[in-house]
Order: sequence, then structure tokens, then C-alpha cells
Amino acid sequence: LLLAYATDTSGNNSATNSVNFQYVVPQYASVGLFPYPSAGGSVSGGGSYQAGTTVTITASANSGFVFSSWTLNGVVVSRSPGYTFTLQSNLVLTATFQDTTAPTVSITNLSAGQRISNTVFTVKGTSSDNWQMGNVAYQMNGGAWSNAVTVNNWTNWSADLILVPGTNLLLAYATDTSGNNSATNSVNFQYVV
Repeated sequence: LLLAYATDTSGNNSATNSVNFQYVVPQYASVGLFPYPSAGGSVSGGGSYQAGTTVTITASANSGFVFSSWTLNGVVVSRSPGYTFTLQSNLVLTATFQDTTAPTVSITNLSAGQRISNTVFTVKGTSSDNWQMGNVAYQMNGGAWSNAVTVNNWTNWSADLILVPGTNLLLAYATDTSGNNSATNSVNFQYVV
């Protein structure tokens, strides 16, 4: 409530004017992305809003991703990209995107039928993903799967192989951090004693 009146130099007072008005503390509608930073997509509709305001937020997935869900304070509230909610304090609204693109893997220093004369051979390869690589696994001659090694986040990978005389079979596949697997590459080659 604001009151105001005027006084002239003779001491005469005006009528008192009054006005009621509201002071509203704006609250920021904060939208989180999972994973963060997210290559998965973007969100529109954020900004500063008065508490109690109805806000519509829209999620858009990037290529290779799909929108998965909205969670409100950790609880899934919608699987639709557009979501309307009433802004409250301590509200955490999160858009989740799912990576749907499988990584790729290649074996770069072995070819089908190649002849090797060393008992121990270091195989090399490359891998890539639209978001983040997780691992490259390989298998020799039907044995157990083992993890390759890398020094640059799986752009390049290698593994030391112990060969058996005659035909050897190497299998390799890549996994990204979202759990997507590449196709399995294979190569038959010869260890010549």
C-alpha cells in the first residue's frame, strides 16, 4: 500500500491518494539435461517466471538420439516432448534423451588371409560413436572375451594376441557409454611358424 499527498507553500494539503500493488519475486524455471553436457538434445521454454505460473517446456532430440522422458524431482511425469507444469520453488525438471546410434569398430592392421610369422601379434583398430565410446572387446579363436586397451578414449585401440599355428579367428566389437554395441567384426588370418 502506497499513500501520497501534496502540500503547497501556504500549508494546504491535497487529498491523499492510495494504491495497492503486488511485489512478485520471479523464480527461474531451471531445466536440467541428462546426461550433462548433453549431445542428446535441447530444451526450449525456460526463463524467469512468477511462482504459480503455468509453463510449457519442449524437448527436441538431436540426430542419433530420441527423447525419453521428463522427470519432476526424480519421478517420471511424461514421455511426451512437450510438458506443461506449474512453477513452484525447489522444482527440478529434467529432460532425458536416449542414444540410439550404435558405435563402429574396425580392425586396421589385419586382413582376411594375411600371413603372420610372430607368435605374439599386436592387433590395432579404430572405433567411434556419436556421443561417447565405452569399450572395445575382442575374442581370439573362440576363447573368452577380453578388453582391448586405448590411450585416446577408443579412437584407436590395440590388443596383444597369442597366435596358434594355422588359421586364427579374431572377433571385435565396440560398446558406447549408453550400452549400444557395434556389429562384430571378424577376420581370419594365418600364423605361419
